Amino acid sequence: MVENHFDKDKNCIFVKTRGKVNINDMNNAIEFLKNNPDLIGDLKILEDAIDVNVKFTRAEIDSIVHKMEDVASNFNSIKHAVVHNIALNTAFAYIAESKIKESKYELKVFNTLKAAKRWLGI
Repeated sequence: MVENHFDKDKNCIFVKTRGKVNINDMNNAIEFLKNNPDLIGDLKILEDAIDVNVKFTRAEIDSIVHKMEDVASNFNSIKHAVVHNIALNTAFAYIAESKIKESKYELKVFNTLKAAKRWLGI
């Protein structure tokens, strides 16, 4: 399950991800970014994915990264902080981070919300 809350003043989407997350959930989240006219400029994303149960594969990471890079072209920049505490999820996030080629999209992995917020400047 993925829940989004947009704070217009901070130009930040606060995402809370819980339970099982599959490739369809990831694609829906990306579509939310793509189709929401309120999202502009230098977008920040704080994703709390603590204890999430990832149900997509390592091979599907390329597709996710490619779609995020496409979406990033609609913005000045996207800074995406994701917080994990399960080893597999953290590894998948690091793999995604290493595959990003689009300079407008920056993904960083954290183990605390406090550190993620500091990096985003919120």
